[in-house]
Amino acid sequence: TQDLFVTVTTDLALNAEGDTKVSILEGSCSNLSCVADNDDVFFGGEGDPNNNFLSEVDFVAEAGQSYYIAFDATWSNAGFDF
Repeated sequence: TQDLFVTVTTDLALNAEGDTKVSILEGSCSNLSCVADNDDVFFGGEGDPNNNFLSEVDFVAEAGQSYYIAFDATWSNAGFDF
């Protein structure tokens, strides 16, 4: 009955060295639109020791609206938590 601010993240210590992408979608299966997405928390360039290839998105979830959370771990076959 009210809008909420939502954070979806894989940027957790137990996922260290992981590489994920997250997308938040809304709409119907034949007409999805992206609300928010993130591939890397931080990418400073090739070889930057501060690179963080995990993901985090913030969005406002509107009351009565359905959202789909899609994760992509294309660059790593290791599991991850969110």
